[in-house]
Amino acid sequence: MQTQVESRPILENREGRPLVAFAYEGCNPDLLEKILPLIDILELPPDSFGNGENGKITFVEPGMAQIDHALAAGKRMIIHGIGLSMGSYDGMHEPYLNFLDAFLERVPAVWHSEHLGYTRVHGDYLGTMLHLPRTREVLDMICDRVMAIQDRYQIPFLVENIVRLLPDEDNEFTDAAFINAICERTGCGLLLDAYNLECEIFNNRLDIDEFLAEINLANVREIHVACGYEHKGFLLDVHCLGLKQSTLDLAERIIQGSGGTVDVLTYELLSQAIPRMGHDAIIAEMKRLNEVCNRHEQ
Repeated sequence: MQTQVESRPILENREGRPLVAFAYEGCNPDLLEKILPLIDILELPPDSFGNGENGKITFVEPGMAQIDHALAAGKRMIIHGIGLSMGSYDGMHEPYLNFLDAFLERVPAVWHSEHLGYTRVHGDYLGTMLHLPRTREVLDMICDRVMAIQDRYQIPFLVENIVRLLPDEDNEFTDAAFINAICERTGCGLLLDAYNLECEIFNNRLDIDEFLAEINLANVREIHVACGYEHKGFLLDVHCLGLKQSTLDLAERIIQGSGGTVDVLTYELLSQAIPRMGHDAIIAEMKRLNEVCNRHEQ
């Protein structure tokens, strides 16, 4: 069994401040060119750059060329998966793992991450992501899979909190205790999504003060910020708008409480939202993230 992740940054040459990242799906080279001077890192969802279904690995080569361009400009890469379905009872999605094998051979990544949830049942795609029961049986299953992923890729791995769409079950752990146990038993890091926490506050009455008091913020390596719509009294985890100040305030609270372990602050925006927001508005958001990170230079 591995020990808890050490309370120090992974990116030790980040010059004393969290680095700024943009979640990029590879479909807008004009935007990429404009934001490159404002970011340190690109966060890449492998699912947007190809797939490994039907036993064949295929890449979206125009998107891969944009990654190469950003690497040549001195930007680093982190990988953020959607398709692993690490909580499916019948195993993780093997075609995704096969594609990730090939993707990481082509793209040098500082780390990769996945959601603490599942998107498949009996191999069928659900069209959304559902949260996990927080039981000892599920904890054992997830820890085994996290350690298998770390053994397979030999780079740091982070898990991310998600939004609950269905009523919660009877659980043996609180949200924070479940995440703490995974990090402690496997040595993985935590990607703490500030907007997902805001959704949990709005939708499910999460007590954010209790959560932040219990979660081990020293495990946080990356923070996500985003913004979506409220629909019929439910705050949706859809990354399509400019950031609320409350989300940035929560991100800063996490950075402050982490004791300096947060390496990256990432703005998530779906590619479909780019035309609606416009490049100028997106550039303004990246400048806001830089202001946050500069305030926490050590």
